[in-house]
Amino acid sequence: MTQATDRSKRAARRAAAQQQSRQNKPKSTRKQSNEPANHSNSLPSRGSHEKTASITTQPSKRVAPKQEEQSPNAQPTEKTTTSQWPQQQQQLTPKKKSHLLFCGSNKWDLLGRKSVPKSVAQRGGSEEGREFLAPVRLSFPDLKSAPFEAVFSGPTAAHAIVLDTEGIAYGLGRNEHAQLGFEDLRAKTTLQQLEPPLKNAERIVHACCGRSHTLLVSSEGRVFAAGCNSHGQLGTHSKPQQSGWSVVTIPGGARVSQVGAGTEFSIFVTDDGHLYAAGCAEHGHLGNGVTGERIESAGKVVFDTVSTPVRVPFPPDVKIRQIACGANHTVALDDKGKVWSWGWGAYGRLGHRQPNDEVIPRRVAVFDADHFDIDFVAAGGTSSFAVQKSRKCIFFWGITKKSGESFMYPKPLFDLQGWQVRSVAVGPSSVAVAAEQSTISWGASPTFGELGYGEGPKSSTKPKKMEALEGLEVKQIAMGIAFTVMIVDCIGEEEEKIVSELEEVSLETDHVAEEEKSKPSVKGKRKGQQASKRGRKRRK
Repeated sequence: MTQATDRSKRAARRAAAQQQSRQNKPKSTRKQSNEPANHSNSLPSRGSHEKTASITTQPSKRVAPKQEEQSPNAQPTEKTTTSQWPQQQQQLTPKKKSHLLFCGSNKWDLLGRKSVPKSVAQRGGSEEGREFLAPVRLSFPDLKSAPFEAVFSGPTAAHAIVLDTEGIAYGLGRNEHAQLGFEDLRAKTTLQQLEPPLKNAERIVHACCGRSHTLLVSSEGRVFAAGCNSHGQLGTHSKPQQSGWSVVTIPGGARVSQVGAGTEFSIFVTDDGHLYAAGCAEHGHLGNGVTGERIESAGKVVFDTVSTPVRVPFPPDVKIRQIACGANHTVALDDKGKVWSWGWGAYGRLGHRQPNDEVIPRRVAVFDADHFDIDFVAAGGTSSFAVQKSRKCIFFWGITKKSGESFMYPKPLFDLQGWQVRSVAVGPSSVAVAAEQSTISWGASPTFGELGYGEGPKSSTKPKKMEALEGLEVKQIAMGIAFTVMIVDCIGEEEEKIVSELEEVSLETDHVAEEEKSKPSVKGKRKGQQASKRGRKRRK
């Protein structure tokens, strides 16, 4: 009986304690809820919204002060619930607006030439175009695309590839070898959507441009190739010129994550860090240890051409994560932050302290020390670059000015020491760098506006800012022969103001102009008439 009484007393005390606890709980909650409200004015705008959304789901007096802070013109709204917060957070996130900027020459059929070849002129090629000495903002009234995500070109290319955030690829520039996949072989003066044979939900995620060919990489790890295949550089074992897009088959069906292209060769990087190559083996371009150099009839020297991808040998423990192709050499970065190079060694572009060719990948000894951990590499016509973000340092070797001094091994660029470099693009002899909120370029004469300096001197042997872009964070840069393409994501009003002050160039699809190109020019007619007169005189 005594035990039963004790149990009943303990139960009564426990019930009384729980009741007292429930009575005290609201007081404690109100006291704690006042603390964040007192500090909400000192938080950033996004932070204050986060606090509001998290506390208005509870039935407390904190809602009332928040309503008083609203603008007098604000419309009454419903209480925010937890389920509504993700949508509200998405609305509060600043929207990016991407712009495509361009400087240099868009005389596509004339780039890198003294005159337009007769075969190109007969197909409608011309010297038409402009030299934009300062960056301009490109607009495309006929194009409805998502924001631009990436841009690609190359030191020997007169065309460029642009990707949007939905994985759609667009081409711009020279197309005389169908390197953009179009059969009409005319230069594209505005962005044209490319049409590789994609599967459902397959997207383009990477691209590269050789002198006369193009490679695209899809989200499924497939590679599409188009353009000139005279040396097997497409890797498709097809005819010398591919007018449409063909799928490149990698041995073993390996998935490709990245591609690179030189003048007449291509490099493929697989998901597992292996490399494959196709094209001309001259100077050791393919890195497979063979050039196939031999003398044919009349003393002509020829080299092997590999029309299907072959494996590039590396030590078993080396996995490659990034490559960059120059005109006749390749620079590769492994997963340990070390640099490899092979190909033509003239002017020290391989970084091995001597100008010898390398027919298989060789590690650049300068970066062997443990404190070197390179983030990415870049390559130009006769030069190479490496960037280490942790040290805010960019290294250079090779040569950009043919009459200048060549660097036989990597050396820091002291003019850019301390800059946080985001992107590097290299042409035949010009360089452009996106660093922090500046865009810096340099290159020896002759230049055609690709350095973006505006009126005045068009070239500079030392790094110099593009003043028109000062204050903008350029997302990515690509450089081809005598032109530069840049992508800028604007978030704030200040950045939009800077971009709005640039000249806007509208690139529309001019169907009338396209028809006119196919007609013989007046000058051409006169030449034909004069030739016929001379022929009649000779017959007489």
